[in-house]
Amino acid sequence: MHQLGILLAAGYGRRFQALQPNSNKLLAPLGDHGCVAATSLHNLRQAVDHVMVVIRPNSPELKQQLSQPHCTVIESEQAHTGMGASLADAARALLERYNSSPVKNVLVTLADMPCISLQSFHSVQSALNHATIAAPLYQGQRGHPVGFQWHLIPELTTLCGDEGARRLVQQHGIQHVPCTDAGVCFDIDEPNDLLHPTLHSFLRSRS
Repeated sequence: MHQLGILLAAGYGRRFQALQPNSNKLLAPLGDHGCVAATSLHNLRQAVDHVMVVIRPNSPELKQQLSQPHCTVIESEQAHTGMGASLADAARALLERYNSSPVKNVLVTLADMPCISLQSFHSVQSALNHATIAAPLYQGQRGHPVGFQWHLIPELTTLCGDEGARRLVQQHGIQHVPCTDAGVCFDIDEPNDLLHPTLHSFLRSRS
């Protein structure tokens, strides 16, 4: 059975741009590891068979960085309205592609989170053997990826605006998976985050 992923890369990164004008945090380089978004995609790809990547229209450089094997990049025309719209577009694309294929679950994560370990992805996948929705929990804080059993994906297509998947979590509940991986809660929000110990520790572990 397939295990699939969604990488949300359609945000604006306004806090980052406010401090570093005319920049895109997702394209910030991480040494030999590629840019932030490409690193996040690489991590997710290690745990799943195929990734649906969502970007905004007119993002040619980002599209090039994320056009990798076993990935499909889609442009969300409504991405400007919020994460819910991006999730809905990705869910529709997955349903169309895997309509007649057996799928086990789907992991959703964000392109500005380049430090999630493979173990964290696998732990959420294991929780989905008995939970409808699951996510890692680090020091009391819920992180990413958020995993969904396949039968919930049609419900993701109904999302819109900036609600994300909160409505589904409220309806179906969520299994929290305790972990020691700080990467599940670490994102690149502003330029100083590129110097954060969590990021550099993760990059050293991959060297």
